Amino acid sequence: MRRVVLAALAITLGCGGRSIVVQNPPPQAAISIVVTNSLTQPVNVYVTGPDAEVFLSQVAANGTTSVPVRNIPAGTMVKLRAVTRDGSRTYMREGVELRDGYQWRVP
Repeated sequence: MRRVVLAALAITLGCGGRSIVVQNPPPQAAISIVVTNSLTQPVNVYVTGPDAEVFLSQVAANGTTSVPVRNIPAGTMVKLRAVTRDGSRTYMREGVELRDGYQWRVP
């Protein structure tokens, strides 16, 4: 048993001189869409991509906001959805090809 412990210790000490560098790929630049809300109350904006629906941002009443869309590549077909803050109304735009600067007016 003593020999096994000494052998394991020798192996462990012999491997200590290596260094490992781990690098992550650079993050993708976010695409931004411009959402204009002409309603009298804020809307929550969502995007549905190939995998799931993701909350993007809340856009103020009678306001315009540039909203970043992360982790969905340009050219992907998506659905945009805006829901009024009180949940009483929903607006959708389907078949949107995601590109930087895309403009969507709600309603």
